[in-house]
Amino acid sequence: LVWVTGPTGSGKSSVVKGIVFNEIQYALSGDYEFDKIGDLKKIDFPKQCLESTLLVDANLTRYTSRSSVGSFTDLAKPLRSHFSKCPAARAMGLTESHFSSNSPLGRCRKCEGRGFEIIEMPYLEDVKLKCDECEGKKLKLEYSSLSDGIMTVHEAFSSPIGEILPSISLTPKYIRILEYLKRLKLDYLSLERGLTSLSGGEKQRMYLLSKLTGRAENRFVVIENLSFGLSKLEL
Repeated sequence: LVWVTGPTGSGKSSVVKGIVFNEIQYALSGDYEFDKIGDLKKIDFPKQCLESTLLVDANLTRYTSRSSVGSFTDLAKPLRSHFSKCPAARAMGLTESHFSSNSPLGRCRKCEGRGFEIIEMPYLEDVKLKCDECEGKKLKLEYSSLSDGIMTVHEAFSSPIGEILPSISLTPKYIRILEYLKRLKLDYLSLERGLTSLSGGEKQRMYLLSKLTGRAENRFVVIENLSFGLSKLEL
């Protein structure tokens, strides 16, 4: 790890992102990540050891209103699979899709899986009201209230990940993702938590997690402003 520090406005990002990262990206792929900000005489790095680059910065607009921690990490899948194998779910002929708020099979018809309705107010901010049909649980009530004998579907998706997932059967892939969540101190989040509701620091770490779940070797990684968006408690 190499730390680059200095006063605000001293040019840290310009040098690291605009020159070093940019030139390495160009050498590896033939494309620049950013517009060139100057001429570089020479840059040396072990090309035989590097295959790609990764930038984790303050760009926090990668997510849609539908994105959740569960969908982004794919950890919702093993939990949906768990409930689809319950005796009650089998008796009802339910599949994993019946426990997804993004699927027409499972989401509430009235709020379309958002958990709330938006009331447009002329000249004022729109008002969000909890959906009275699904009670804000996003799924049809008969599915969100289904239980495995220990917890209901809604309780599982709205509880901290670190408390729920260790109690169900996980493949090595999901065990690895859960371990990354713990290392990044994100296992207190729930699977249904919307990514747009996370703090800036939480979004950065979620983005880093998405990259770590793939191949992480032989990459030149730049992480900018680690504390961006973090509260004093998170710091």
